[in-house]
Amino acid sequence: MTVAERQQLHSLIDSLPASRLTEVQNWLQAFSYRHRTNGGTSTPFVPVVLGGLWAGELIDDEDIMAVRQEITASFFEGIE
Repeated sequence: MTVAERQQLHSLIDSLPASRLTEVQNWLQAFSYRHRTNGGTSTPFVPVVLGGLWAGELIDDEDIMAVRQEITASFFEGIE
Protein backbone atom coordinates (compact mmCIF):
# COMPACT_ATOMS: atom_id res chain seq x y z
CA MET A 1 0.00 0.00 0.00
CA THR A 2 1.39 3.36 -0.97
CA VAL A 3 1.62 6.40 1.29
CA ALA A 4 -1.13 8.06 -0.76
CA GLU A 5 -3.42 5.05 -0.29
CA ARG A 6 -2.79 5.08 3.47
CA GLN A 7 -3.57 8.79 3.58
CA GLN A 8 -6.79 8.15 1.67
CA LEU A 9 -7.75 5.44 4.17
CA HIS A 10 -7.05 7.81 7.08
CA SER A 11 -9.13 10.52 5.38
CA LEU A 12 -12.03 8.11 4.98
CA ILE A 13 -11.91 7.22 8.66
CA ASP A 14 -11.62 10.89 9.64
CA SER A 15 -14.70 11.71 7.54
CA LEU A 16 -16.93 9.26 9.43
CA PRO A 17 -19.21 10.50 12.19
CA ALA A 18 -17.90 9.76 15.68
CA SER A 19 -20.90 7.52 16.33
CA ARG A 20 -19.69 5.07 13.65
CA LEU A 21 -16.03 4.84 14.69
CA THR A 22 -16.65 2.07 17.22
CA GLU A 23 -18.20 -0.04 14.47
CA VAL A 24 -15.17 0.53 12.24
CA GLN A 25 -12.82 -0.26 15.12
CA ASN A 26 -14.66 -3.52 15.87
CA TRP A 27 -14.53 -4.54 12.23
CA LEU A 28 -10.82 -3.76 11.95
CA GLN A 29 -10.05 -5.69 15.13
CA ALA A 30 -11.99 -8.72 13.87
CA PHE A 31 -10.30 -8.51 10.47
CA SER A 32 -6.87 -8.15 12.08
CA TYR A 33 -7.50 -11.13 14.38
CA ARG A 34 -8.69 -13.30 11.49
CA HIS A 35 -5.64 -12.29 9.45
CA ARG A 36 -3.22 -13.12 12.31
CA THR A 37 -4.82 -16.47 13.11
CA ASN A 38 -4.67 -17.61 9.47
CA GLY A 39 -0.92 -17.20 9.18
CA GLY A 40 -1.21 -13.85 7.47
CA THR A 41 -3.71 -14.88 4.82
CA SER A 42 -7.29 -13.72 4.63
CA THR A 43 -9.99 -16.28 4.20
CA PRO A 44 -13.44 -15.66 2.77
CA PHE A 45 -16.38 -15.44 5.13
CA VAL A 46 -17.79 -18.89 5.84
CA PRO A 47 -21.42 -19.01 6.94
CA VAL A 48 -22.23 -20.97 10.07
CA VAL A 49 -24.95 -23.59 9.76
CA LEU A 50 -27.60 -22.95 12.41
CA GLY A 51 -29.94 -25.80 11.57
CA GLY A 52 -31.48 -27.25 14.73
CA LEU A 53 -30.35 -24.34 16.89
CA TRP A 54 -33.86 -23.81 18.24
CA ALA A 55 -34.88 -27.49 18.32
CA GLY A 56 -37.15 -28.18 21.27
CA GLU A 57 -38.00 -24.51 21.83
CA LEU A 58 -41.57 -23.32 21.59
CA ILE A 59 -41.70 -19.88 19.99
CA ASP A 60 -45.13 -18.41 19.37
CA ASP A 61 -46.43 -15.24 17.70
CA GLU A 62 -46.34 -13.32 20.99
CA ASP A 63 -42.62 -14.10 21.43
CA ILE A 64 -41.89 -12.89 17.91
CA MET A 65 -43.94 -9.70 18.42
CA ALA A 66 -42.13 -8.95 21.70
CA VAL A 67 -38.72 -9.35 20.10
CA ARG A 68 -39.72 -7.20 17.11
CA GLN A 69 -40.89 -4.44 19.45
CA GLU A 70 -37.66 -4.64 21.46
CA ILE A 71 -35.52 -4.45 18.33
CA THR A 72 -37.54 -1.56 16.93
CA ALA A 73 -37.35 0.35 20.20
CA SER A 74 -33.58 -0.13 20.49
CA PHE A 75 -33.12 0.91 16.86
CA PHE A 76 -34.98 4.18 17.32
CA GLU A 77 -33.15 4.97 20.57
CA GLY A 78 -29.98 5.66 18.58
CA ILE A 79 -31.70 8.02 16.13
CA GLU A 80 -32.01 11.61 17.19
